[in-house]
Amino acid sequence: MRGVSDGPKRSARNAGQSRCVRGVAGGRGIALAAGVLSWVGFVESGFFSWFAVEEVGRQQGRRGDTLVTFKVGSYREAVDLEVALDPKGRVTAANLLLDRAWIGDRFDISPFAVDIARSFLRALAGPFPDAGALGTALWRLLDGEPASAAWEDFQGAVDAFVGSTSRSTVRSPGSTLVLENVVASGRARLRIALCLACPGRAGAVTAND
Repeated sequence: MRGVSDGPKRSARNAGQSRCVRGVAGGRGIALAAGVLSWVGFVESGFFSWFAVEEVGRQQGRRGDTLVTFKVGSYREAVDLEVALDPKGRVTAANLLLDRAWIGDRFDISPFAVDIARSFLRALAGPFPDAGALGTALWRLLDGEPASAAWEDFQGAVDAFVGSTSRSTVRSPGSTLVLENVVASGRARLRIALCLACPGRAGAVTAND
């Protein structure tokens, strides 16, 4: 993957966050079937326990889905999570929003931002295996490891994560993962949005769509 091998230049800000990187509980989503993710499997993943994720609100969508919002234990102002559930309580979409300024760029990247994005993606890997592979590709940003040919398909997604491009889409049969840099509530943010069982759709998908 071109560009990833250059690696970030560690800063004092990064060094202060290094404790957040060690011992990551990667998260393991439990798929009920292709393109379907168990709510229990998702909330019991390492992503929720490691980052002390807590529910802060629920609202009903127009299609009978439920939108559940969460905050993490640390960096609460910089991170938001939205999860859409169908009437049977299965995860149909998940959006992770990170403040762009907090993430940094390719040369001054926040290890905590990489950590939380990687663990979020790995928690979704049951129904969407490419999410876990992308999480591994993002992890390589921290040490500047040369990326193998296996990660070349994720170059655009990594570029979107570091802010080098505005948007990138990773598709699999029936599901779509989008990384896009947006302005939300007057703030520049990165949105990592996964829509399950929704062929041809891209972008943020919530219970209100």
